[in-house]
This record gives sequence, C-alpha cells and structure tokens, in this order.
Amino acid sequence: KKIWRFMMKSICIVSAFYVTAFSISSAMLAPVFAAEKFATKAEFITATAGKTLTTKTKKGDTFTATYDANGKGKFSIEGKTSGDLSWTFKNDTLCSEFKSMKFKECNKVVVGSGTELKFLDAKTGSLNNTYSVK
Repeated sequence: KKIWRFMMKSICIVSAFYVTAFSISSAMLAPVFAAEKFATKAEFITATAGKTLTTKTKKGDTFTATYDANGKGKFSIEGKTSGDLSWTFKNDTLCSEFKSMKFKECNKVVVGSGTELKFLDAKTGSLNNTYSVK
C-alpha cells in the first residue's frame, strides 16, 4: 500500500509539473499580436490613401508602396523591381498581392502614430514590416 501511494503521489506531482510547463510554454508561444488593436479597412484607407509607405527589406533594400482606396497600388524595391499591387481587406486582415513578383502576403495592420504602420503576419503574429508613412 505504501509503495502504491508513493507511486500515485509521484505521478500526480509529475503530471502537475508537465501541465504547468505546457501552460507556460503555450503562453510564451501565443501570437505576438494578442494585445494589439488591428486597423479596420476604413482606418487602413485613412492611414494610407494618397501616402507612401517605406520600409527596408531583410536584405536592406528600400521598399516603397502606395495603397489606393480602390484596392490597387504600386510598389518598388530600390534598384530591383517595381510594379502593381492589389489588396483586399477582410475583417481585420489585409492581403496584398505583388503581381510581378507572384507573391501574396496577409497581415494584421496596427496603426501606430500617424506616421507608422506595423504589418503583423496574419497567421503567426510575427512582425513582417514597420512602415513609415509620408
């Protein structure tokens, strides 16, 4: 009986440890954007229409984009490529398609100050880009 009780107690302690460890690791892996307020389509248009968004690519090249209110726009990567883009906004997710690059990216948009936008990956919550807006 003593051995049985000891084993059961040990199992409970180990189980509690794993549940706690799982809870902590799950909280650490929660999407980055959990506490962010995401822009609506109207807020996105207000923040971007008629303005130029600028950021740096992972390779350090200057990337600029314009988002027109009609779901169209233009982009360029300094010294590399440029072209048209199209965009849609559903719920709180912006999807941008860069036609000449055959590339599509979906983001949650956070309007910082009037001169900054953060684009967070819609699936992972990781920061894709921080744009200055002029």
